[in-house]
Amino acid sequence: MFEARQLTEHGKIYLEAANLLEKKGWCQNRSSNPKGQVCMGEALYRATFGKPELNSSEYYLSCGTPEREKWDSVHTALSKFIGRDIVNWNDTTGRTKTEVIEKLREAAYNP
Repeated sequence: MFEARQLTEHGKIYLEAANLLEKKGWCQNRSSNPKGQVCMGEALYRATFGKPELNSSEYYLSCGTPEREKWDSVHTALSKFIGRDIVNWNDTTGRTKTEVIEKLREAAYNP
């Protein structure tokens, strides 16, 4: 008999990021573009917090906050699953939207 797996909090976030990429579109070498497409990291951040990514000065000011700890946990776990930092993986020449979405879905079910 088939057993349904319950998703972890990270798994739910990864699926939401995949859905966001399908809806908005995907881009490389920037967090978002004028068409509204987003990169994997931006989709992950929006799925985690429900808002666009903080700019870098706000990000560093948020060190030690629960929000920063949650982001570090989600980002680090996905980077470990992929085997390298998600930004570098997303921006690899030849990478496709399909690969990014599939990797997020795979990670969702393999905590």
